[in-house]
Amino acid sequence: MILLLLACAAPADSSVEPPDDMDVVSRGDGDGYLVVPMLSPDYQDPAEVRVLDATGQVVWTLELPDTLNVLLEVRFVEDGSGVWLFSQDLTPLDAARFRLQRYGWDRVETARIEDRGHTSFELLPDGGFVVLRKVVREIEGEDYLVDQLVEFDAKGVERGVVWTTTDDLLPTEHPTVASMPSMGDPPDWFHANSVSVGEDGDYYVSLGDISTVVRVSPEGELVQGIDSLGHFVDGGSGLPPVELPHSVQPVESGTWLVFNRREPTQADACSELVELQVSEDGLSVERGFEWWPEDCPKTTMLGSAATIEGGRRLLNLGSAGRLVLLDAEGEIELQVDLDLGMGFGQGDWSATGPTD
Repeated sequence: MILLLLACAAPADSSVEPPDDMDVVSRGDGDGYLVVPMLSPDYQDPAEVRVLDATGQVVWTLELPDTLNVLLEVRFVEDGSGVWLFSQDLTPLDAARFRLQRYGWDRVETARIEDRGHTSFELLPDGGFVVLRKVVREIEGEDYLVDQLVEFDAKGVERGVVWTTTDDLLPTEHPTVASMPSMGDPPDWFHANSVSVGEDGDYYVSLGDISTVVRVSPEGELVQGIDSLGHFVDGGSGLPPVELPHSVQPVESGTWLVFNRREPTQADACSELVELQVSEDGLSVERGFEWWPEDCPKTTMLGSAATIEGGRRLLNLGSAGRLVLLDAEGEIELQVDLDLGMGFGQGDWSATGPTD
């Protein structure tokens, strides 16, 4: 763990020029701000963060030459004073490190935390945060990379491991369903790739390669799980409820919003957002509201779905390079597309931003 409070001079401010790699296909007229990290095809360009208003106008940017290899996720600071950045190095996953940095709107870095972890983080109500971490475990004589939920306090001091996937799930009982799984040596079997926290304090985690989303209590109890192999009832379109997920968020009691990347080798398998309605007994699931773009883009990496104020829904298609904001009726309010080969990392939405 490393915590630095920095007081360096702010870089010279400059006006934000409209980027030539971004096309606002549908321009909204509502309120709010979206922050996203930009992904270049080879991750070699300097990491960049952009804040867009609800019309699609870029209102603030930040280039960060000192992040770790991949800038994966950006969140607004809780009090609206800036952004948190989460980057990861490209060392073997069981030794992967993250860097969490806080920047104000004056582009001054004010905090930095480094420790072991990867892919995703979530802020906690008490100022702490939780990250995903890989560890090696031997199961029936074979080594596997498995996932943990690890809590930190606001100063970056590790509180402890909340849950490990193999506390409740075993590779022998939960086979990978991905045609191109995130394997290696040892294999990254479950491939946890996102974590969120509900108002109930429970953690919601997507396990991409076994097409499963789970709910875990703060005490480390597996409360519920939804998979693609029959733990549901057929609802509406007949599609599986969970297929290669990359985000899960509790919307209200009994409803989970999931971003499914879907199987990239199937021509009609469009990356989507879907609300899953869990029965009161927790034993069945039906697909509720569902949406995917008509041109059926394929997200092969990252991506997320979130609900925001006013009943709107935000779809981030990650490596496919598209952001879509849907109004409360499910109609497109804002759509932003990137040039071929560019992508979006995991972003965040806020009612206030750098121009307020």
